Amino acid sequence: MAVDRYSNLFASLAELAKPGGLKAELRLLEVGTYNGGRAEIMIRHAQSLGLKNISYVGFDLFEKLTPELIVKEKGKTKPPPARRQVLEKLKKVCAKVLLSGGFTKATRP
Repeated sequence: MAVDRYSNLFASLAELAKPGGLKAELRLLEVGTYNGGRAEIMIRHAQSLGLKNISYVGFDLFEKLTPELIVKEKGKTKPPPARRQVLEKLKKVCAKVLLSGGFTKATRP
């Protein structure tokens, strides 16, 4: 049975939260932010473990996801919310949020 990628992430966060673990900023990066739901879950989980200095960087097409691209994106049935809406949602749970809109090949650092 395959292990869910979030189970692996949560196990890693638990290790970082142990005494002597993470001494710097926790940086979460996600490709495919969509509506920010998974981002919020990851951030809240890290916070529940006592991790405090958290930043989140998310990539998605946001407003650039056209109806034609939705057809190509097998898991999508509708466009994601506007980048501004997702940013407002995530700013409520994490002070340091950067959302990059566009094709990841062109927008990643």
